[in-house]
Amino acid sequence: DSASRIAEDIHQKHDAALVEVEARVKMAAARSAEEDMATALNAAKKDKVAALQALEISHEKALHSLHAELNDRLHTEMDTLIAQAENEKIAAVAAAMESNASDAVEKLEKAHAEEIRELEMKHAEVLAKA
Repeated sequence: DSASRIAEDIHQKHDAALVEVEARVKMAAARSAEEDMATALNAAKKDKVAALQALEISHEKALHSLHAELNDRLHTEMDTLIAQAENEKIAAVAAAMESNASDAVEKLEKAHAEEIRELEMKHAEVLAKA
């Protein structure tokens, strides 16, 4: 009877020790899982920072490229407008020169006609005196 009580006592102590070992194993596993989660969280934070930095760099490059393209367009349009203005100026000067030349020719023709009339009058006078 005493042996069976001792065996029962040993069995209970063994069961209690197994329960305690199981609890410790579960706690160690939980701690390990928490550490793994913390490591994964830190890695995710680092990945997020790296992604944000890459996005910022990409954004800067896109802005720089857009600025360069807009600058090129602006210069192209300015060159075109300057060329058009110069062409219009040249055309205006040519038209003015043509108008001035036409006016000068008209004045010369009038002056020439006046001289011819004067000569004809003098000729008529000379013929009348003769």
